[in-house]
Amino acid sequence: MKRIVLLILLLFSFSMFSFADNARLDARRDAKREVNDTVWALAGFSAPLLIGGLYMSGGTTGSTITYSVFAPGVVVGASQYYPISAQSDRFLGKSPAYVSAYVNAYESEVKNLRRRSLLWGFGAGVGLLIVLNTMDIL
Repeated sequence: MKRIVLLILLLFSFSMFSFADNARLDARRDAKREVNDTVWALAGFSAPLLIGGLYMSGGTTGSTITYSVFAPGVVVGASQYYPISAQSDRFLGKSPAYVSAYVNAYESEVKNLRRRSLLWGFGAGVGLLIVLNTMDIL
């Protein structure tokens, strides 16, 4: 009797893992399809040009250093608090375990994709600022 109960519990736990794994894979696929990397990279690119250009044109080195230390955190932090919502029609007929795993994985993947795009754009914007500053354009 103990073996039968153990076998049933084992089979049930494996089926729960497959629900969670399928939900995570579905969430990652949907997040990659729905996050517009170009928009987030442009947002990251424009932040140093707008704010950093003002600091550099003022000629104050201290404020430029302060900006370069804190600005990436502000840009990335803003992306993490921008609303994330998965479409609810994806959950029709799904178990609560699937929905929970999907929502957690979807939010995590969206934040990761946004952060990565913003940082690439931010790095390109800072690089352009450095080039413009070196050429004495700013």
